[in-house]
Amino acid sequence: MVCAGLSVTAFAQPQLSTTNATSDGTIAPPAGSVVLYDQTGSEGGSSWTSQNFGAANDVVDSQIADDFVVTDNVGWAVDSVFVNGVYFNGTGPADDMNVYIYEDAGGAPGDVVCEYLGVAIAADNAGSLQADLPSECNLPGGATYWLSVQASMLFGVGGQWGWTESSTNAGAERHWQNPLGGFGVPACTSYQPSISVCGVGNAGFNDVSFTIAGEVGANLGPRATFFTTKSFNDGNTAEVDVEISCDTGLPLSQPATISEGDPVDFVVVDFENGELGCTVTETAGADGYTVSYFNGTETSEDGCVFEGVGYGQALSCQITNTLDQVEVEVTKEWIDENPQFDAINIAEALWSCTNVADLCDGGGSCNSSGGLDFYGNPGVDSFYVYPDWEDGTICSVYEVFLPDGGIEVDDSDCQGIVLFPGDTGSCVIYNTRLYEGIPTLSQYGLALMALLMLGVGFIGFRRFV
Repeated sequence: MVCAGLSVTAFAQPQLSTTNATSDGTIAPPAGSVVLYDQTGSEGGSSWTSQNFGAANDVVDSQIADDFVVTDNVGWAVDSVFVNGVYFNGTGPADDMNVYIYEDAGGAPGDVVCEYLGVAIAADNAGSLQADLPSECNLPGGATYWLSVQASMLFGVGGQWGWTESSTNAGAERHWQNPLGGFGVPACTSYQPSISVCGVGNAGFNDVSFTIAGEVGANLGPRATFFTTKSFNDGNTAEVDVEISCDTGLPLSQPATISEGDPVDFVVVDFENGELGCTVTETAGADGYTVSYFNGTETSEDGCVFEGVGYGQALSCQITNTLDQVEVEVTKEWIDENPQFDAINIAEALWSCTNVADLCDGGGSCNSSGGLDFYGNPGVDSFYVYPDWEDGTICSVYEVFLPDGGIEVDDSDCQGIVLFPGDTGSCVIYNTRLYEGIPTLSQYGLALMALLMLGVGFIGFRRFV
């Protein structure tokens, strides 16, 4: 969080806003849901940022959290949140929203209970945001929790976003966090009771304005949910198989088939609170891709690993398939090479491909052409390309000779090589080296010429004996 009073040159400085939110605080929850908690009365205008500024600006990410109590002993299944806010240093709108629900830890947010990243939102021009959660957050009753949201916006593009205050539960503090620090703001490693803890004046505020919707007592009990998504870095829409394995408990559904934009919820029941360990993995994926997993805190190549899972937790697993390069090996073979001439078998070639996967923005190579060098007989060199998953990539190799002359190009299979992810390619170029005084013939022509010369010599011998 970048706070008022700092000297910031790279980005706009978030100030307290005096603009009132114009929304009336109403919410249109999903069908079958009801408003479980409403703290939208008498909104004020002051707001500090609670924002995900993008990967390039993580040092100024910020969060504001506010507490609420699940009053029903049977618990809540939260499926939608609504927050009143304002835009400043720009007009918005926000791209999407991160939603976190924390346990209470002595009057401050504790461990994460549910986490949803990049949730689609409905927004008005004033800054009010609604997010329908991709899976329910199950909260046992009679306990205090903390809600935090982050609007996803970029400096210099949409501006900044902050929650507006509410006097419905006036007097409660709201806690905030800047986990990395930056731009003169020290890092706060945990939520704090006032902004002054991190070296800036303004102490705590009233509560902020939000509404929670869902169902009372629905789908609760000893259960945990693992929301699993799939993406390809090249836009592939292929389906893959995923599964969950746990050291205890009973998964209600597995395995599952998912694709980009088509997630799945794994639900596990019948386990001891805080003692569940599960791993989500891709079991059958697309050939030609490297799989990585992100469990919300760390990236792994072995799966989304979760330990110490408790009742009602909703956790996220993001599976990413990164396209691998395909190798095409090209071999150069020389025919009728006579060692007594001490020939130097050196040659060059150019390769070119069309419809190559465009991964420049993702850090991959976008090369579609290049050179090859061959030494010896046979000579071998390779090139690499990112193939298109949908229509395939077509590659060809063309020879370029050093200026030594006397070379005949024979047929090769290095034209029109079609490649898809997971393929390997290879081809051979044959050349005949023709020596001075010998007509330019292929190997078959040379053999015929040798037979003719042998025949002429035999006739001459018979005539002069």
